[in-house]
Amino acid sequence: MPTGCSAARSTRTGITDGPPAPLPLWKRLAWFVAIWALSIVALGSVATLLRFWLRT
Repeated sequence: MPTGCSAARSTRTGITDGPPAPLPLWKRLAWFVAIWALSIVALGSVATLLRFWLRT
């Protein structure tokens, strides 16, 4: 069994294995919807903070 730096390299897959398989469509869409929803929440939060800040 190799030791040191070569041990870490020996467990990796080679370059010739190709790219990893893409995630299923439903998972990609779920990520898209989650990021979109969080951006809407962040925008609403910033808008609310600005509204309170400008009123005072």
